[in-house]
Amino acid sequence: MDRRLPIALIIDTCLTNARGKLPHMNRLEKWSKDGVIYIYATDVIQKEAEKGGDTLGRKAWSRVGLVTPPLSADDWKLWNEIAAIVFPRGVLTDSQRNDVQTLYTTKKFGAILVTNDGGSKSQPGGILGHAKELWEKLRIRVMRDSEAVNMVGEEIAERDARERRMAVLKRRPLAE
Repeated sequence: MDRRLPIALIIDTCLTNARGKLPHMNRLEKWSKDGVIYIYATDVIQKEAEKGGDTLGRKAWSRVGLVTPPLSADDWKLWNEIAAIVFPRGVLTDSQRNDVQTLYTTKKFGAILVTNDGGSKSQPGGILGHAKELWEKLRIRVMRDSEAVNMVGEEIAERDARERRMAVLKRRPLAE
């Protein structure tokens, strides 16, 4: 049985977990190390993390980096749609431009962005504040690290239940 699930997560800079103190990220990283899921950073996230110091930069660069593909005319349309959803007043800062580029890369690679950016009382907008709209309009999945742990846990349970059923049906030993 193949343990790997077809789940690719891009971890935003705010959840790089350089000191290993984020319990949900620790769980996701263990699943990645065990060959259950894929965890990536983007070139933008890696460069952003470098500005946060040696520890943060090293952690971000330890992940496989996805390079933002060149933008065609259609891709610029997608980039602008993302920007309009997340930053309706316009992309005004490098940080906002990085967020749009990260979401664009997430979409192009069919991944899920895991972040803590926005969606709170103090920051109602941001990426998480627009997660529903990003999904409904552009099919870009965005979630918190706790939600990612729940999603992966459910996928593991489903995979294991399928394997148990197949072992019974085919009268073979259960895979490890």
